[in-house]
Amino acid sequence: MKPTVKLSEIAENIEAAGDGAISFYNELTGEFYWYSDFGDQDDRDLDEEEGWLRLPSQRDADEYRMMSDFTDTVRNSRKREQLEIALSGKGAFRRFKDAINREGFAEAWYAFRDKRYLEFAREWCDDEEIPYDPSELPDDESNNIIDRSASVTTIVTEHNTAKALGSGSLDVFATPMMIALMERAACECLADTLEPGQTSVGISVDIEHTAASPLGAKITAIATIARIDGRKIEFDVSANDANGEIGHGTHERFIIDKERFMAKVRTKE
Repeated sequence: MKPTVKLSEIAENIEAAGDGAISFYNELTGEFYWYSDFGDQDDRDLDEEEGWLRLPSQRDADEYRMMSDFTDTVRNSRKREQLEIALSGKGAFRRFKDAINREGFAEAWYAFRDKRYLEFAREWCDDEEIPYDPSELPDDESNNIIDRSASVTTIVTEHNTAKALGSGSLDVFATPMMIALMERAACECLADTLEPGQTSVGISVDIEHTAASPLGAKITAIATIARIDGRKIEFDVSANDANGEIGHGTHERFIIDKERFMAKVRTKE
């Protein structure tokens, strides 16, 4: 069994990784190892040793984006403009630090930054399947959206039938199209809860198609948030036409960072 790690330790080692420094974590022992190009180091190649994982760097965490997102939260237009000016051009990190001190945002910024690093550490642990202690995370406001619902509709045409898709031979609403409509409803349910740069991807469906719908029928799919486990969201989903329910089941989605996700996908090209 893998040891449980503190997210703050992961976050601290990610912050330390930059400017020639590299941090590693051993998923089998819970050890951390850090070295810098500027110091005397041993000859270990941890990338080749069992259990050692190279941690993301400060650059991977994208602190510039953190600064930009923090700036967007500032309501005072004059102060927000000062932070925006600080972020423009070369030397943005130094100017931003000066600006938050000058405008009285130092405490709020560092609290925001610490939270973002913890969230980034959690995402890395989720991706690498590393168990972590969630007690350091801020109060999870995501539970406020449990039972939230969204719905989307479509009309059965010759283009979304089982016959058209090849999933059957009849002019009735195709099962793959019903599932896709349910996924659309789930996406709508999450649409205004995601942070900039985030989206969700479907990871599982468990659906029954219980009744057929003819050409011209209006189909409505409904998705309701049932459970939340970190970045994994489970929905209860259903679909109906004018005569009643035509399908139901569950659907799971996972919240991801678009750029990091697509970077991994591109490695498969």
